[in-house]
Amino acid sequence: MVEHQHLIPDLFEEVLEILDKKFDCFDLKDSSNYGLNNDGKLVFIDYGMTKSLYDKEWVPFAEKGIIPQIHFDFCKVCGIEKELQMYGDNDKDKRCYDCGKE
Repeated sequence: MVEHQHLIPDLFEEVLEILDKKFDCFDLKDSSNYGLNNDGKLVFIDYGMTKSLYDKEWVPFAEKGIIPQIHFDFCKVCGIEKELQMYGDNDKDKRCYDCGKE
């Protein structure tokens, strides 16, 4: 945060605290939840889900392999290390989306 302070809007930490405590938001510091506005400042593009929704809905579906979890590894086809979508513990198909995994 020190190195990239120029990207961070005023009161950013306070906003994160309010979202966490008042609205039960989850995973607020994940970089994929942000974009840059026209002024070059961070803005939320994905507020995610509540912690309770994550625990009650997302985790069970991910454990059953219904929805993917993101796993960083090397694609067995292109050999590039990137995000792979893995469907449960028994999913051994380590291909990226570009190489045909859906």
